[in-house]
Amino acid sequence: MRYFVFILLPVLLTAGNLLQVRDLLTMRPLPDVRVISGRDTLVSDDNGIVNLGGKSTVTWPLLLQKEGYFPARLTKPLRRPSVAYLMPQLTTEEITVVGSRPARQPLSLPANFSFIDVRQRASGLESAAELLARQDGLIIKSYGGSGQLNTISVRGMSAEQTQVSFDGVPVNNLQLGSVDLGKYDSFGLEGISVYRGGNALFGGNGSIGGVVSIIPDSIRDRLFVHAGGAVGSYGNRSYRFRLDFPAGRLQNSLQVFGADAVNDYPATKQARDGRLRNRDFSRRRFAYRNRLLLGHGWQAQTGWYAFKHAGGSPRPFTDAAGEAQNRARLDRDESLVTVKLLRSFAAGRFKLHLFQRNEWMEYHDPALLINYRPLHSTHFNRQQGAIASVYYQPASAVQLRAGLEGYREKIRSSEAGNHARSHEAFFAVADWRVFDRPDDFVSALHINASLRAVRYSGRPVQWLPAAGFSLQSKAGRFYGAIGKNYRAPGFNDLYWVPGGNPNLKPEYADHAEIGHGFTRAFSFLLVNGNGTFYYNRVRDLIKWQPDGSLWRPVNIGAVESKGVELRVALSDLRDRYRLRFNYTYGQSRKSEPEFPGDRTVGNQLPYLPRETLHFSARVRLAGWRLGFQLSRESFRYLTIANDERQVLPGFTVMSLNVRRNFRFGMMLLRTGFSVSNLLDVRYQTIPGYPMPPRMFALTIDVSNEQNNHK
Repeated sequence: MRYFVFILLPVLLTAGNLLQVRDLLTMRPLPDVRVISGRDTLVSDDNGIVNLGGKSTVTWPLLLQKEGYFPARLTKPLRRPSVAYLMPQLTTEEITVVGSRPARQPLSLPANFSFIDVRQRASGLESAAELLARQDGLIIKSYGGSGQLNTISVRGMSAEQTQVSFDGVPVNNLQLGSVDLGKYDSFGLEGISVYRGGNALFGGNGSIGGVVSIIPDSIRDRLFVHAGGAVGSYGNRSYRFRLDFPAGRLQNSLQVFGADAVNDYPATKQARDGRLRNRDFSRRRFAYRNRLLLGHGWQAQTGWYAFKHAGGSPRPFTDAAGEAQNRARLDRDESLVTVKLLRSFAAGRFKLHLFQRNEWMEYHDPALLINYRPLHSTHFNRQQGAIASVYYQPASAVQLRAGLEGYREKIRSSEAGNHARSHEAFFAVADWRVFDRPDDFVSALHINASLRAVRYSGRPVQWLPAAGFSLQSKAGRFYGAIGKNYRAPGFNDLYWVPGGNPNLKPEYADHAEIGHGFTRAFSFLLVNGNGTFYYNRVRDLIKWQPDGSLWRPVNIGAVESKGVELRVALSDLRDRYRLRFNYTYGQSRKSEPEFPGDRTVGNQLPYLPRETLHFSARVRLAGWRLGFQLSRESFRYLTIANDERQVLPGFTVMSLNVRRNFRFGMMLLRTGFSVSNLLDVRYQTIPGYPMPPRMFALTIDVSNEQNNHK
């Protein structure tokens, strides 16, 4: 106990008469908040903290203001210390006129939302998939180590039922409908937003499970240089370089990233040992973006992104002899070009977003013969789109956001043929602040309503409404939402040869959730948490099933997904000590029979654990940052029959990392060392694809960073 008190003593001594300002939805500290007390104005620091001084120096009420947020008034003396919250306005885009930009804000939606600040958490070799795996309600299905396929399941829904966007562009594969989240390395990202639950507001197709929005880092308005690299076990290595430079009103950012690995780690299956082969990969990524400030509230942004992957695409591991024949290779080239035009005006802002993305893939398996020839398939997909949206605040208590979308999609595939389709959509969301009484027990009420109307080629218009509420009180934030969503069949579902089914119907979904978030400040400790109960029902689910000697996609009855998501975080006000705990219990069950006498009704869907738990601890002390992570997932059934003899066992893995920053004048040197799978656990998330054993990694980065993102 005495050691515990000794560790907390610095926190107790610095508590003081402090006020911390946080984002009501993300619970992140808000810097640069203006706190007006009489004629004095104070500004919160990088940790969102304002030192109010002695009680006699404070003039009540306090007015809190920050661009992109509703203002707030505090009329009563505060506890020491205390926390205040600002509600973000309805915007996901930043508008920079002069100076530094305001932070991006999430949509003010009544849902279980979380934001991953990648700049604070990245540790060299981490991908977006690894960062998302630690969130409640999310499951990552990994086909092996680094460079291999990583797909996501949100609230028990499939990867095809989760919409993923990058820089505001939907990036789900046009043929498969899923996204390989392992290809998005953490370098060059600002953050990842996760909106759980079906949401008809977002563009693209398939947000039944939720929406994952990957946000590139902002362009710096000064000269910025960053170079670094990482080395790890089993041939893992990476390098990265970034250069931001202004040229008059034109601000530019250039990024280059590369990663390679051998991944020849040992594996075991039913007492048969072997060493994995053909899991090597090589990845390269290039990005150039610029921003032109045009004056009078206008600005233009362009972005060019290119991604190249070459490596093994192996079948499941059997034994050492099988690995000798496991030689399938995969090459992928992807590109994305975006153009944005933005205009800020007194009561809102306007955005026009144009983009084109290309997907090229070549697959070769010398061991698989089709008509006496080794399989060699090629696929080229193209999507062009335009999104126009406007945000408007006609009154202080009302916010409106509406827009139009149009997409044109084409595929040219050796297995699925040549096809094209288009779809258009209209969306609108309204947020009404019914009342705002900071001094009452129930301080604020927001009512939220949204509508999305979408039409695909040859299909009728789909109307997808949603509604919800957000109630703020001294006991925390209560929220709830209901709505409808749907997913159109992918190109492979419709046209793959053999087996495609052009008569497939779209999937339809109803969703509901209710939750409570809270924050409590004690003399030296800040506690915030969130709990959500969700329910999702999908009808006409698209599922590939055996039909004689072939597999064919069909619409089956329905699937129900329901569960509980919990998360709790404890930290001191300056965020030097932090504990996080996430827990999810979810059931994704088949709810209707596929044929008379179907005994699998009520069974859990394959490859989905019922329980996941994630715990992390972090300490910043004397320039060092020490981190510990623990993840636990329960067993998974391998078939819809839920045969207890056919399961993947549960597992628990732990990781450690140490970081140390050194400053030399204007230069900042970041070093890091990590140990993944600390206890050398042998486990799988997909049968036949063993995950790596204990691994080590060392990272070094140098930059002329002025702000130290800790």
